[in-house]
Formats: sequence, C-alpha cells, structure tokens
Amino acid sequence: AELDLDRNPDQNLQSRGRRAWWRMFMALVQSNGGYSDVSHDQRKRDLQAEQAVLHFQNFIRSIGDYAGLRLAPETIDDAPGAAAYCLQSDREVVVYMEAPNGRAGVDYPAGVLTLRRLTLPDGEYTVIVYDPASGASQERTAVVRRGRLEVELPGFTDDLAVHVVNRQGGAPAHGIGGTDNNPASGGGGGGGGCSMAPAGKGAWAELLLLASVPFLR
Repeated sequence: AELDLDRNPDQNLQSRGRRAWWRMFMALVQSNGGYSDVSHDQRKRDLQAEQAVLHFQNFIRSIGDYAGLRLAPETIDDAPGAAAYCLQSDREVVVYMEAPNGRAGVDYPAGVLTLRRLTLPDGEYTVIVYDPASGASQERTAVVRRGRLEVELPGFTDDLAVHVVNRQGGAPAHGIGGTDNNPASGGGGGGGGCSMAPAGKGAWAELLLLASVPFLR
C-alpha cells in the first residue's frame, strides 16, 4: 500500500520509480522496463512517468562519450546523500547521488562533491548540476588537478546528478541532441531544453520507446 499513489499522500513518492531508472543507468544497465510506483488512475501514473522519463532522456542525450563510460566507484571521496555512484571516461564524468532506498522526501543541505582518481586531463571543465525531478540545471566551472575535483552543490531533495564535461570537446548541452557515440541520441534532435528551467512536455513517441528500452534506439 505504501507504493500506491492513491493510498499514500506522499507527493514525493514517485521519486522511487524515477530513481530506479537512474540507478540502473549508473550500473550501466541499458534496459529497465517498468515503473515501480503504482496508481489505479492510469492517467496520473502516465503523467508522472512522462515527466520523469523526459528529464532522464534529456540528461542521457547530453552525454558525448557514452561508449567510453565505465564504472568508477573509487572516484567518490565525499558526497551528500545516502549513496553516490560515478561513471567516467577519459572525456567526461557522471555522478548521481540519492536518498536511502525506499525513502522519499529527504532533504539535503548545500554541500561539496569531492572526486579523486579521475582520468580526465588536468584543466578547467564545465560542471552541470542537474535536478532529475524537474529537469532544471545549473552550470559552473571547476578545475581538475591530478585527478581531483571539488564541486559545490546546492541543497536538493531525494536525488541530484552532476555531469563534468569539456565543452570544447564537442559535448552537447543538456536538452540538446546527442552525438553518434550516444545510442540515446538517435543522431540528433532535441527534447525540450532544460538549462536553468524545467524541460517541456510532449514527445509521446519518445516516451513510449524509452519506457521499455531507455537507452537503445
């Protein structure tokens, strides 16, 4: 009953299903069918799933070196949240932080993400801090020195993602079509932009595809 949106008034309950997709992606699992939260109101469930999957899709499309990503748990030195996961390539880094499994509506204050043992070359990078719930993002710059990086993070509820990328290397902005190395991009095309603002609605064909096979087109 606690996972039934009709019986549980927790407005953040849907974050559990959304976080399942992100968690699978951070484990490099390329297919995660289903949505873990249920409602007898089919339209209510569809609308919640639509928003979550569109924001998720926009983030995946922004990755430039998708094929080069590998698991990198050893890079997490300090991070807010109950769990933090990292993927890295020699060109970019993705970090995802979340509340304890099975809980929702957990608030975290502003803090610092510290990474070490990165394989990125020393230099200045663009850091995108991404809110999976709203699709909003903030950009800042940070410097990698000897494989170490520190990023100041805003407060967040339940989960937060960070994308570290060298924009001069051609990686697309969030919400804009991807590259040939990203199977989620389909070779281009955009889903509503989410830089500093929530992403838009729509793209039902994309939604139906991603709901069954989120990362392969």
